[in-house]
Amino acid sequence: MYIAVFLITIFFLAFLLLKQSKVQTFVVRKVTENLSNTLKTKVSIGRVDIDFFKTLVLENVYVEDKAKDTILYAGRVKVNIGLLSLSQQKILISYSALENARVNIYKKDGMKEFNYDFILKAFSSNNVDTTGGSTWEFDMEDIELSNIRLSFFDFAGKIDLDVQLKKSQIDLQTLGLNDQHLIVDKVTLIGLQTAFTNLRGTPETLSADTSKQNTQPAPPWSFTVKNLTIENTTLAYNNMNFAEAQSGIDYNHTYVKNLNGEIGLDINSKNYSFNVKSLSLHEESGFILNDLKVSALLTDTSTSINLARFLTPLSDLDHSLKISLPDFAKLQEKVNEIGAQASFDGDVISLQDVAYFAPQVNEFTQIKNQKIIISGDLDGRIDNIVFNDASVSLGKNLVVGDFILKGLPDVDKLTFDVNLERLQTTGKFIAEFVPDKSSPVNITSTGNILASGNFKGNINKFSSNAVIKTSIGQVNHNLRLVLNK
Repeated sequence: MYIAVFLITIFFLAFLLLKQSKVQTFVVRKVTENLSNTLKTKVSIGRVDIDFFKTLVLENVYVEDKAKDTILYAGRVKVNIGLLSLSQQKILISYSALENARVNIYKKDGMKEFNYDFILKAFSSNNVDTTGGSTWEFDMEDIELSNIRLSFFDFAGKIDLDVQLKKSQIDLQTLGLNDQHLIVDKVTLIGLQTAFTNLRGTPETLSADTSKQNTQPAPPWSFTVKNLTIENTTLAYNNMNFAEAQSGIDYNHTYVKNLNGEIGLDINSKNYSFNVKSLSLHEESGFILNDLKVSALLTDTSTSINLARFLTPLSDLDHSLKISLPDFAKLQEKVNEIGAQASFDGDVISLQDVAYFAPQVNEFTQIKNQKIIISGDLDGRIDNIVFNDASVSLGKNLVVGDFILKGLPDVDKLTFDVNLERLQTTGKFIAEFVPDKSSPVNITSTGNILASGNFKGNINKFSSNAVIKTSIGQVNHNLRLVLNK
């Protein structure tokens, strides 16, 4: 009885002492001295504030590498313990915050290891208990980051990465350590600036020593982010192994600013899905995206994409376009299975926007500044396309009608059934797409061209009943043509 009272009294006095800031500072100083001796480098903590079983606050945390350069500096670290149950062996961190932090990781030319490897070696042990036994459950909830910078340099891997984050709030549902499923309710990234550079040269590949590795595959992880909000983000990418492109978006040298968006993600071992609820950006080539709404589901055997909105200062696609794709690994041999479904109603696609992604468009001087305006109901696959009530205009050029195409992409198997209500174009427009001297007549001299009629058949056998009017005359014909193979 007296022994129990004595122990409780000692524990209570120790608890009271450890609540004193001077005592906490003394204990932490001893811990950091021990760490410095173990790592044989400088480790320091400027201030500590501990409310046992509730809150831990560390300020001015500093860890140095062997070259006396900074590996980690944190102005302030705060952790709130929401649950600590010894009987249930559970720890829940209800809130954690990291402020004014700098992480510096590098492996320069001539270095065999990263500058942090000595820390891993110092705390590694060959006496790991693998006999099993009870384990603790660990989870986290709210995380807040403020003024964070990460520098990563790998000369052998030809990677130079710099990430700066002004502010982030992460609302975790669970880390999912038990079932390998991380679930995040909401992430907000504000003022993220990322610069990624592929250095000139070929990355070195290291052969891993698998003799001591466990061949048992790790359980697959799943990741769910219900809502990712991005505000005022900048992304830069440079691949120094490629020259800069002269026009259009340069995928090896790109700079995106004013990136804002709201995105949902769900990734597991079988499916990948994302839902872009809104996205806007400005790319240095001049391309501006005012709003993008698109969702996609990728599986082992197929991909489906639903483009709900694509809005730029010049383009406005505001009606759902659904695209289905077969297995990417077999896409080339299954092109015929690519499908599309849409109900267009005056949707606008600017060729100036298209030229950012396909600069070849600028070679066609008549149309490069024009807009394609589309209406009609599109449905089917490449090998069975149906486009009813179609109306497609490009500047003063217009096509109106109903179109059924079957057999593509194999032209020899192509069959068509076209009801052309109106074709409006000019000889000058057609001439731009016809190679010089490939036509026996001067197409430009035909002037304005109007046509209507029905066309049905295939490339070897077809019939047509059409009226064609040009500036130099009119042709009415009822034609049935059979070509010998």
